[in-house]
Order: sequence, then structure tokens, then C-alpha cells
Amino acid sequence: MKNIRNLALIVDLLQRKKEVTLRDIASYLEKHDVSISQRTLERYIRELRDDYDIISNCNRKTNTYSFNAGNPENLNRLLHLIHFVNSSELLMESIKNKDKTLSCLAFETSEGYAGSVNLEPIYAAIVQSRIITFDHENFERNQIRQHTIKPYLLKEYNAKWYVVGVFAYSNEIRTFGLDRITYIQIADETFERTEQKRIAELFDLLIGLVYDMEYPTTVEISVTPGQAKYFKKSPLHATQQIVSENEKEVVLSYFLVPNRELQRLILGFGSQVKVLKPKRFAKQICAQIKEMKKNYEK
Repeated sequence: MKNIRNLALIVDLLQRKKEVTLRDIASYLEKHDVSISQRTLERYIRELRDDYDIISNCNRKTNTYSFNAGNPENLNRLLHLIHFVNSSELLMESIKNKDKTLSCLAFETSEGYAGSVNLEPIYAAIVQSRIITFDHENFERNQIRQHTIKPYLLKEYNAKWYVVGVFAYSNEIRTFGLDRITYIQIADETFERTEQKRIAELFDLLIGLVYDMEYPTTVEISVTPGQAKYFKKSPLHATQQIVSENEKEVVLSYFLVPNRELQRLILGFGSQVKVLKPKRFAKQICAQIKEMKKNYEK
């Protein structure tokens, strides 16, 4: 936990100053009551460089390190991990002091936490590259079936967790909601992680879970200047780029799969967001708006 907090402080400093020395980092950590050895600090630097690729090698002329924004996916993963750690610590503190702190916290619903008991065993299976077998309930078909998969990834989306894996005897990728999984069995049998790169790239280029409908492409949207402030602060996707900007609109581009989740997000912004490219995706959005309008004309 402390390791993640310290990495978070270093990332925060890098995002603020862009170029820092080891002394700058040590001083910044000390201001936040973190005192570590030179050896530990160098280990943090190696971790940010080798594991996350968000810090450069040392510039020997200036003895500085700089922020590497070339891998937004890795930065996004680290920031999410930091968020989860900070949230976990806050929740643990609220449990210890429930009379004072629980009343200060407001949650959505408990629905998103269903299946969280499955996080630990599935995470362990992923780390150990072990095949798992479980029962899964399909709500649409109203049936429970047993599946055996090679688990590769735990994915969080809309406050729910999903396991992404490959069927044990095929190369088909499947996603299963942890809230619908029961009777998990972790086999002694291990597997080679030959699909790791394919799965990672697949989910890096989409929002949500639906990946088999479309191929990644350039998506451009026009947003109002007011809405653009939110997009700049919290990008819709790691590939977000500003194409143009004026007092009337801001045009943003993405390279991703234009799937149903992206469609739902855009519809949720109402008149403040308009799809410009691709035209086929814009027509899909328009068709959905017309269908929604019919519901209010009866």
C-alpha cells in the first residue's frame, strides 16, 4: 500500500513539473511525510520506467527524469490502481471509525459489489496462470452453464468486475461477470500466456466490454466548449486528441472500437456532443435518437 502511495506522489510531481531530479523527488516526498533511502527511491524510478513506461531514462547531461506520456494505457492502469488503493484505505478507516466517518460517505448502490468475493481467487489464478472452472448464469438465456477458461485479465467497468479469458480448448476470448459466477475451481494445471498481448491490445482499443462487433477506427466528436472542460480533465478514452478548438466547439478524436458502450456514452451527453466520424457510426446514433423520440410521441 505504501509503495503505491509513494508512486502516486512521484507521478503527481512528474505531471506537474515534467522534468525532475532525484533530489526534487525526495524533497517532494518529504513534504508529504515520506522519508525513504536513495536505494528505495531508485527502485521506484525503475518500477515507473520498466513496469509502467511512464518515466524516461535519466538525462545524464541534466541528471533529470521526465514524464513519458507516450503510453497512456499504462498510465491509466497505474492511476486506476492508485484510485483503488486510496479508496480501500478510506473505506478501512471508515470501518474503524464508523460512528464518525460512515455518515460522511455516500455510495450509489450495493449492486456493483455483487461477486466481489470472486475477485481474490480469480486474481490468484491469473497471477499463477492456472486454468479455472466455474458455473456462470446467463440472464438472457435464463440458464447456468459450466465453463473452463484460461484467465488473463480482471476488468472493471461500470462498478462491476469481469474476468476475461480464453476457453481452455480454443482461442475464443470470452468475458464473464463476477456477479454471475459461482463454484470456482482452480486447477493445478497451468497454461502458457500466449494470448496476453492480443487480449491487452483488444481491450486497450475499446470502452467497456463489447469487442466483436466492429474494428477500431478514428472517431471524431464535436463538443461544446463547456463540455470540453470535462473531457480535457477526464478523457473519454486514452487515445483522446484535440483536433480543433474555437469559441463555438471543440473537436476531439479517438482511435477505438465504436461499440455499443461508446454509443450509450455519447447518447448520455445529449445535445452537447455530436458524432462527426465515421459517418456510419453517426447514422447509428441518429437512428437511436429517432427511436427514443418515438417513445415520447405515443
